[in-house]
Amino acid sequence: MSLRFLRILLVVVFTVIALTLGIITAFLTSDTIYHGVKVEGINLGGQNRQEAEKLVASALRANLNKKISLIYKSQTWTSSIAELGGKIDTRATVQKAYDIGRKGSFVYRIGNIIRAWQGHIDIAPVYSFCEDNLRNKLRQIARSIDQEPINAWLVLDKGSIRAIPEKTGVKLDINRSQKSVVEAINNGHYTAELVVEFIQPTIRTTDFAGITGILASYSTKYKPWQRDRTHNLILAAEALNGTLLKPGETFSYNKVVGPRKPSRGFRKAPIFVRGEVEQGLGGGVCQVSTTVYNAALLANMEILSRAHHSRPVDYA
Repeated sequence: MSLRFLRILLVVVFTVIALTLGIITAFLTSDTIYHGVKVEGINLGGQNRQEAEKLVASALRANLNKKISLIYKSQTWTSSIAELGGKIDTRATVQKAYDIGRKGSFVYRIGNIIRAWQGHIDIAPVYSFCEDNLRNKLRQIARSIDQEPINAWLVLDKGSIRAIPEKTGVKLDINRSQKSVVEAINNGHYTAELVVEFIQPTIRTTDFAGITGILASYSTKYKPWQRDRTHNLILAAEALNGTLLKPGETFSYNKVVGPRKPSRGFRKAPIFVRGEVEQGLGGGVCQVSTTVYNAALLANMEILSRAHHSRPVDYA
């Protein structure tokens, strides 16, 4: 091979390489979406972003009526994207299409361009959501999911103590479920898994270890026909029922029963005020405290603080 022929061959090779690189560079730096890139079957190839946004806005408007299934275990709730507060983000959708072949390494970009030519790239639209609509829907669903935890319970069964096991509570995690729904829809899926958190009860059967019988009991009589007073007695007794006092802990009657307010259901009934009988909220709850106090004395518990009536009472 002559030196002159070799020089001509090298010039031709370098020219072809330069032209090829120029064509590729021009192609890669074009301002239109690459050929074959689709959004839910709509071909946006060859269009600039402004043209593509108009096409997406008109062609995909009906997408808002598509149904989304929100799932928790065997339960399913169905809503349209529009009912969930969704709308197509045309700018973000077109930008997502425009980025095909423009992000990543050179080899990755070329690979995506070829895949688009072959009809293998069909991306999902990008949706934005009104948080109020979506969160309100999730709050409605939460009513069917949320369950308060149930503490373990002790019952007397034919003279012996038996434990009723606790139950774990469940609560719909609104924030994480919202994220799950948005991500599913924006990835082109029409089912979304709802996210819950589990709430552990405060009293478990393991807390009853060592409890084998009754330490002490005490009872007092009341007049059931005194309806408002009886109502207050029931509220106070229900507040106390199931209380677990562990070794070393301090029990406060007032803290457990809570404030005697109409909003909490307490009614007016006779109470002692400076030695005189008057109508007052929560009348009767002192009888429950007296009963508990006497049981605590009989159980040899240490009494840290107490307050007596200003006058004797007939029930104790």
